[in-house]
Amino acid sequence: MVDKPKQVKVVYIEGTFPELAASKAFQQGRGEGGSVRIAASRAIVDLFKKPALKARRVTAAKLTLSVGIKTLDTQPTEVLP
Repeated sequence: MVDKPKQVKVVYIEGTFPELAASKAFQQGRGEGGSVRIAASRAIVDLFKKPALKARRVTAAKLTLSVGIKTLDTQPTEVLP
């Protein structure tokens, strides 16, 4: 029986925050997880841990999510003599 390769979902979030200064208005976050929901949740947490957004109350934001799949290599590598 051959095992399927393990896949991890990856979500990138690009956010535009019009309330912030121009130098801090564009922020990015990234998250990985077994499902898209978990990966997106981790990406949002990563986004709001950025110093520009930390401890701020954001009332307006434009978010763009990009979803991808990363396949983990589970095959043993062959060692050459």
